Amino acid sequence: MFDPMIRELQPKWESVARVVSAFRADAARAGFDVTPLVKELSQASPEFAAMWSENDVLGRTEHTKLIRHPKA
Repeated sequence: MFDPMIRELQPKWESVARVVSAFRADAARAGFDVTPLVKELSQASPEFAAMWSENDVLGRTEHTKLIRHPKA
């Protein structure tokens, strides 16, 4: 979410960034308190903060990840 170059390399950035919902599910399942990390990421990225506030909880799914590489 923070590096514009990484975003540029991924044609479907929005779907890649949506791993936030899987992170929420994994953290809850493991019983981790991610509050300090979420606070830090939310301050660094309004986009992360918006996605986190949606309270989506999704499991992992299989999909193809497309990457735009300048030399490939």
